[in-house]
Amino acid sequence: MAIILLGLAYGGDGDYIHTTMRERQRVSPIFQKWYRQLRQVNDEIVQPLEVTHGRGATLGLLHFPKTGSPPFPTLLALHPMAGDKDHFDFSLGAFREAGFATLTIDLPAHGDSFNSARAQADDEVIFARVLEALAAAPKIDPNRLGVIGGSFGAFFALRTAAVSPRVKAVVAYSSAFDIGRGLPDAVRGIRDHFAWVVGAQTFEESLEKAKPFHLRDVIGKIKCPICLVHGTRDHICDFTVPYEIARRARAPLDIYPLVGADHEASAPSMPHVARPAVEWLRKNL
Repeated sequence: MAIILLGLAYGGDGDYIHTTMRERQRVSPIFQKWYRQLRQVNDEIVQPLEVTHGRGATLGLLHFPKTGSPPFPTLLALHPMAGDKDHFDFSLGAFREAGFATLTIDLPAHGDSFNSARAQADDEVIFARVLEALAAAPKIDPNRLGVIGGSFGAFFALRTAAVSPRVKAVVAYSSAFDIGRGLPDAVRGIRDHFAWVVGAQTFEESLEKAKPFHLRDVIGKIKCPICLVHGTRDHICDFTVPYEIARRARAPLDIYPLVGADHEASAPSMPHVARPAVEWLRKNL
């Protein structure tokens, strides 16, 4: 809880009240150290997993549940924009308590990949490669792999499920649907973060780079079950998104509205936010 409060004190909510990505880079190592110490204090079972792919290399945190026996069903976890693997790992405690291992990674231009290649609309090719490496890791059930994401990470979780046959279930918390369409009306924090992530120098360049960031061409390709958890008062990715996805989906799909929740639902650290997806995964993965 102390780390959460310090994060809010430093970076606000990340959307309306935010710290720029360049400033986040300066303090990110401090928070990484605190999360690492927290895992050590709690005797968490964590090991690194590095994956080389066509766009560089990605280092992940493979975090096992404390109970149960391997091989474990496992979730590739993709954090929200302006987040990182350490914070999203912290947010997934309820899933590990339910018996799922998690692999959190930094998205391009975030965390340990802060100065790496910028994000591209088809970065699901990276995450599909990570899933292949995860399937070969010890203690992992290669036939029970899912992908979970929040916000920008949820957007890519869905895109990953569309291209990787490894994905047997996908959970999207507060997903975006069409970033290019929504960017002109986005709050300042989203504009700033997206510009950094795609390497845009002006807002006009951001708008141009945002055009291919949408889900219209991929939702119909997903074959595994889909779980959408979304706040009914989300002002960043509004509550029409689940229905945009649902009317295009051909796979089984469930929508869980979080009544009154805004975009904070993109990180399922609170029990009432995590619960719908945890229960859904127990049935579908």
